Amino acid sequence: MTNSEKGVSFSQTVIALMKGVIYREENGGAWQDLLNFQAPVRDYTAILGLELILDEAEGYAFLRQRSTQAGEEELFRLVPRRQLGFSVSLLLALLRKKLVEFDRIERRSATHYARGGDRQPSVRLPARHGERGPPDGSC
Repeated sequence: MTNSEKGVSFSQTVIALMKGVIYREENGGAWQDLLNFQAPVRDYTAILGLELILDEAEGYAFLRQRSTQAGEEELFRLVPRRQLGFSVSLLLALLRKKLVEFDRIERRSATHYARGGDRQPSVRLPARHGERGPPDGSC
């Protein structure tokens, strides 16, 4: 591979990371380039105040903003933080709980079958003012 080809591969890898998550299964070429350029990518993104998170076991990589250390000036955020509403926060907490339960069950057995009750929602969120509820009127 020539230096210009390496430069193009490096650039494509960094751009793919800046666009979002790189998955080994979905984008094997970018994943392999990332593994080959891991140290230079970490160095380059560190200059921008970003940290490379790479999990080879699970097969994904992404960038996140580096947390500031004591005495460092805080950098501008690339993506502004937004406060989530109560309904969204509750939904995320319930999904996280289900994920932990599923992971615990999956460790015990290779296959997990959903029981009839698992398909029903655990919590019904009330409709907001001006929004229509479910067609069956269960809210």
